[in-house]
Amino acid sequence: MKGYSGKGIGGGLGLLFAFLLFIVNAFIMPAEVGDLSVVEGQQPPLSALTGLWIYLPFVGSIVWVVKTQGRLNEFWESHGAAVGASSPPGTAAAGEAPAGDEAPAGDAADAAPEADPAG
Repeated sequence: MKGYSGKGIGGGLGLLFAFLLFIVNAFIMPAEVGDLSVVEGQQPPLSALTGLWIYLPFVGSIVWVVKTQGRLNEFWESHGAAVGASSPPGTAAAGEAPAGDEAPAGDAADAAPEADPAG
């Protein structure tokens, strides 16, 4: 997210928060997702207050992940990310034929049947 907007926590500091200060991360992540929309001139869908869900036993962390990841997915999809597919660079996305496996021009129904050599 920092690479896109130039704002927020990234790199080593983000890793530190993720592992050692995970409770702080519960508030920072939704705030940064919300800030992505602010940079675009839109209302933020999340704020740091979303982190309060973590304090609700059992269900809270699930709600937090669904809300935070869902809004982040919506943001990237609105900027051209493939929906429901993640492909490494240079590979085909889900539902696409890999490079070099394109069907020949024309319909398969238009192709003449091959003669059976056996007769």
